[in-house]
Amino acid sequence: MSIDHLRAHHGDISAFHDAMIETSKGRFNSIWWGIFDTYATPSDYKLDTIVDLGTGPGLQLPMIRERHPKAKIVAIELRDEMIATAAVIAEQSDCQIIQADLAEELPIDDNSVDLATCVMVLHEMVYPPALMKEVSRILRPGGRLIIYDWVSRNLRDYMDPGQALDENRLQHFREHCLFSQDDLAYMAEIVGLRVLEVIGRRGGRFAILAIEKPHESLN
Repeated sequence: MSIDHLRAHHGDISAFHDAMIETSKGRFNSIWWGIFDTYATPSDYKLDTIVDLGTGPGLQLPMIRERHPKAKIVAIELRDEMIATAAVIAEQSDCQIIQADLAEELPIDDNSVDLATCVMVLHEMVYPPALMKEVSRILRPGGRLIIYDWVSRNLRDYMDPGQALDENRLQHFREHCLFSQDDLAYMAEIVGLRVLEVIGRRGGRFAILAIEKPHESLN
């Protein structure tokens, strides 16, 4: 993922940190948790280990802990500004924080994770298929991945009413609208994962994908 790429994307990461907190209720709402509860737990084994990829300030962690009080919950984040807040929340919620780059090999054993979440992460990565491959490695057969991210639409629909189309806004359009729902599904499928459902959100601005690692590899 690289710090340089993230700083180019967000500029002041401290301001982005604050924006993530301010907008969190719009992401982690009843729709998100309805999908989470539907797809999080495979039917053939209990959910022991959960990994939140790119946890940001860690706001999802206590809500996962509430749903799964006995699970091992691991949050991975790269940016110091996010880690500072996430570490406090993780300690309060009995979760583990690992500072690591999602663009590199994850410090997690093969076939050891029952559920991974990946919220607003893939559009920030230089090469998301590398992370998809790592997720396929760390998930147990039958384990699940739930993705929530921006998806592509035209520029007119991306702009808010009265908003100026300046250089910064156009750059964010390029990053936020690079991948379609099908593109995200394809990146999962080419590493042997199975897409269970794709759910459009907020008029097509975002998508949530429920994905499974098959018991027998599709490759």
